[in-house]
Amino acid sequence: MSTLGLMSYLFIYGVLFVIVPFVAIVFVMTCIKFFKSEEHEEDEILTKCQNMAKGEQ
Repeated sequence: MSTLGLMSYLFIYGVLFVIVPFVAIVFVMTCIKFFKSEEHEEDEILTKCQNMAKGEQ
């Protein structure tokens, strides 16, 4: 097998086993961060609405 063929296999496996999992992990962590911040905002809005209903500012 030539060096060029070996390098192409190394490149394909490098992308498959290094870059793809890295991108997937970054995507999942970003989604978790986004949904946590969204829940926090909903809690703040709910608290403000409850305070307004009680007549507090």
